[in-house]
Amino acid sequence: IEHIVLKLYAQSDGNVYTQHLIDSSSIHYTGDIETFCATDINQYFFTTKTGLWLQNNTLTHIDATEKNCKLLNTHSNSIYLKDGEGAFYVNSKNATITPIDNTKHININNVVAAANLNDELVFITNTSPFIHWANTNYWNNKQRNKKILPKNVRIKKAYSKNNYLLLLTEPEGFIVADEKGDIVLQLSGSLSSVEIDKISDLIALPNGETLLLTKTSILHCTNTKHAGIFREINNLSDTPQSMLYANDNIYLTTKNSLYSAKLSASKIEKTSFKKVKDFQHPIKSMVKYKSTIYLSDGDRVFKVKNYDLQEINIPNAISNGYNQSLANIKDEVWAISIVENNLVGFCITNRAAQEIKIPLTIDYINITAIEFYENFILIQQDNDKWFYTLVDDRKNEWTEINLDHANQKMILNTPRSSVPIVITKETINEFDLTRNSLGKILIKESIDHIAPIFISDSTLITKTQSRGFTNIYSIWLYHFSPSNGYYKPSKTLASLLSGTIIYNALYTPDSTLILATNNGLLYFTNSIKDIEPIVNIHKVKLSSDRNEQIIKNRYLSEQEYRHNDIAPKYKYRSLSASFSGMSSNNWSFGLSNIHFSSKLSGIDKDWLPWTKSNSREINRLSPGEYTLSVRTQNYLGQISQPTSISFSIKPTFFETNYFIATITFFLLIGLYSLYRWRVYYHAKVRFKLERLINTRTEELVKEKEKADNLIARVLPRDTASELKEKGRVTTQRFQMVTVLFSDIEGFTRITEETNPEILIDQLDRFFLYFDSVVEKYRIEKIKTIGDAYMCAGGLPQKNRTNPVEVVLAALEMMSYMRDINRQNSDYLSVWELRIGIDTGPVIAGVVGRNKLSYDIWGSTVNIASRMESSGEPGQINISGNTFMLVNDYFTCPFRGRMPIKNRGDVDMYFVNGIKPELSVNNLGIKPNHKFKVHVQLVRLGDLEEFIFDKLEKGLPTNLYYHNLKHTVDVYTQVELIGRAEGVGDEEMLLLRTAALFHDAGHLIDYSTHEEMAVKLAREILPEYQYSDEQISLISELIMSTKLPPQPKSLLEEIICDADLDYLGRTDFIPVSNTLYKELHEHGKVGTLREWNYIQTQFIEKHSYFTKTARKLRNVNKRSQLNKLKKWLEKN
Repeated sequence: IEHIVLKLYAQSDGNVYTQHLIDSSSIHYTGDIETFCATDINQYFFTTKTGLWLQNNTLTHIDATEKNCKLLNTHSNSIYLKDGEGAFYVNSKNATITPIDNTKHININNVVAAANLNDELVFITNTSPFIHWANTNYWNNKQRNKKILPKNVRIKKAYSKNNYLLLLTEPEGFIVADEKGDIVLQLSGSLSSVEIDKISDLIALPNGETLLLTKTSILHCTNTKHAGIFREINNLSDTPQSMLYANDNIYLTTKNSLYSAKLSASKIEKTSFKKVKDFQHPIKSMVKYKSTIYLSDGDRVFKVKNYDLQEINIPNAISNGYNQSLANIKDEVWAISIVENNLVGFCITNRAAQEIKIPLTIDYINITAIEFYENFILIQQDNDKWFYTLVDDRKNEWTEINLDHANQKMILNTPRSSVPIVITKETINEFDLTRNSLGKILIKESIDHIAPIFISDSTLITKTQSRGFTNIYSIWLYHFSPSNGYYKPSKTLASLLSGTIIYNALYTPDSTLILATNNGLLYFTNSIKDIEPIVNIHKVKLSSDRNEQIIKNRYLSEQEYRHNDIAPKYKYRSLSASFSGMSSNNWSFGLSNIHFSSKLSGIDKDWLPWTKSNSREINRLSPGEYTLSVRTQNYLGQISQPTSISFSIKPTFFETNYFIATITFFLLIGLYSLYRWRVYYHAKVRFKLERLINTRTEELVKEKEKADNLIARVLPRDTASELKEKGRVTTQRFQMVTVLFSDIEGFTRITEETNPEILIDQLDRFFLYFDSVVEKYRIEKIKTIGDAYMCAGGLPQKNRTNPVEVVLAALEMMSYMRDINRQNSDYLSVWELRIGIDTGPVIAGVVGRNKLSYDIWGSTVNIASRMESSGEPGQINISGNTFMLVNDYFTCPFRGRMPIKNRGDVDMYFVNGIKPELSVNNLGIKPNHKFKVHVQLVRLGDLEEFIFDKLEKGLPTNLYYHNLKHTVDVYTQVELIGRAEGVGDEEMLLLRTAALFHDAGHLIDYSTHEEMAVKLAREILPEYQYSDEQISLISELIMSTKLPPQPKSLLEEIICDADLDYLGRTDFIPVSNTLYKELHEHGKVGTLREWNYIQTQFIEKHSYFTKTARKLRNVNKRSQLNKLKKWLEKN
């Protein structure tokens, strides 16, 4: 460096430090250093314009000359060259030089380096023939002065290692030549993201590998014994098609040629390929059988063994057939082709084998691919559907492969794989053709960036895209883990630029990976080892607007910096840091792509996200102790050990703890004094105001509570709200209300015989229980008059189930009275209850001004009263109107007729209890689940009316398809399909309810209407007495209609088929157009042609799930599909 010599040495803290070996005082005496050579730890040779010098304990002038001279270094000797006098060996022990014969002719100005090849000294020059042998034994050898490079090449740097020459040239790039002068590696920019002409120097490593240096990077080149390019086959005229390995030979086909080579893992870099034959027609397929290779060019079949090529006769029908190929079937090799829409196979390894003939169910023109896996044959149609058949199957039926195309992708032609491979979202699986489903797991990890390229029983090789490094992908080796039952990653074999296309892969028994790529035929042995990434902080400074303080600057430090307990202190606040890293995978140039992450203690809670930036700037740091830590990550996901540097920022006087504590103390005293004064002042004022306000507020609250409680007790909730808002209540007419009257038999006599206080307590006890019962069944209590109790169901909220609910309430009232009588035997004949019920229209309203009362009027009230008065003690007497509505639920014997004014004779029935089959334990007392489901089916009518009204009034006008009509269609269709599929009553209830809600979410949001529909269902359905379990099932049914449909149960299949019923209806075209109009206005689809194309693709992949839907709609769906295709052809 600037004519001085420095020694570099590393310390455990990760920094590299310098030591002067030859300083400026020596240079002043000897002159400027021109070349330098170190032969021992404390002994160094160098040349100046005055000759050769030795520096050890003393400075010695070995050779004084004014001629041009220089020092060269080989791995075993130092060579001293002097213009016109040749070369000399430098003896480091006695500090002498010995002349080398036959070297005086060498022009010292052209010599770049000296090297040892086969223990013989050679000189590398910048002029042809580039290599000059110094030993006379080689002087007349045919390799002497061999011209290994073109004349216009200039050698920039040269080294020798393990009998190889490492040459950095212009413009040929980096070259490795052997002792014969033959080039074994020439690396240009095709495999590199770094321009080769930017390489300024190279360093030979002991293991035969090389480091190449640019101004900003250190690049690692692997020894050609471990990885490289087969040079003899690097310039193929055609792209490599396929590879096979047999008898230690590799066989490679291009479009029209077959190549072969003998592989040796120990000398793989010297592999020599031989062209076996050129073919007139393109090579279609190549297979291996035992130790023999068979290949076909579409017309003929050949057998290859030991470089001999022999044509095999096959029937003309197969030779002239369509799509001819070779396949391993039944442990034999077969020639397969399509003949007259039949798949015909002829066994070429066993002439006695019976010919294969399998009829094709589709026109062979529509077949785009044929694959063979053991005894299975697969064909692919032009619609991307795959079908398979078993060769031994006498029926030869073709079965469609069951794939979820949205989540599964089939990978074929993986070398050595005996079954197809399927990539899912979470795993890579074999596909089990015997069961037409996914087979065993091969790889169990996040695989969105992985694709298998080779597989065997114990080995799996994948192409893995490096996350965060889009310009690189890696080749990973997986080994089978018997304990886990799948393949687990072992190591990386190679990494390539993303522009490198892999056509075929082969993994040999000696663990050598061979890749046929667009950059040639590459090889990688299993001896490649990864280099762990490293990181270094090389510049850190603190600055202000005008000044800066350097904490560390450059990679090298002139003084050893030792860590201690106290970090250096600085006064500036803006931090700027730069760092660098190195990573390599021992293959190609430019792969030292790395990301950095840093963490500054006191600022960052965790490591910052990975970034390509190798710098960090932070402004306005507070005083304190800091440690900056940096780490790096390479494209393989390997993370380096972090490196750190500590520093401290000094506070100014005004930031010291003493100053802050003093100011804080006085400030707190002042604030506290002010606070106490203001608290005292405001407390006096607040106390006066609060006392006045509290007095008046308490009076108002008490009066309001009295009024609200009174109204709530005498009026229904909705009526009370209307009265508060409007000051009056509108009279309402209800078409179906069930009125209940109850009365205690002989109450007048009881009042005369019973203590009034006891009587009132008993009545209060009865009526409190009756209140709880009517509240339970959502019945409205109207009033009590003496011992009479009146209530009505179906108001103020209309519903269809009020007759059943009122009768249930009556049964509970009657049961309660019986229990009371049993518990109090003294009153057994006293508290006998009569109940009368009728159903019909009533008028409801509020009467009175000062004393408000909610009441109902009408003939229904009168008949209910007559039913009670004409009843019998301990019996529930209902009218014929009520009987018609509850007869399906209760046991109701006929008891006669009763004349009523203006109504004629009215039928009367006693209610003995719930029907046994609808009651718990068939006792007729409590309703069972079946009873509740039947009532829910009736209540569904109320829900239907409510939802339809909401949709009609609330749906946006631009919903041309997802409108009320669509909901009605689905609501109707689920019942039709459900009945045909034999679902039960409760399942039908769930289906119809889900159909009502499935598009109700459009009231809230268009894009997420399914989720919004579930939200509405969970809010509304509890009001209609649906259980939590029922609501959860309904929510699942709603979500199952989300496209694409993926039903998991029969009910989900039914609602999915009902939702897409229009696909098979005769009005499909107009309905489809309304759906297009809606989607187009919402920005979901473009032109009508794009929409019809999407519809065509959807219908082709769609299939109804239930037998009923398939029977009703499949035929017409195919007809609609044909219409769409014709429209697309015309338009």
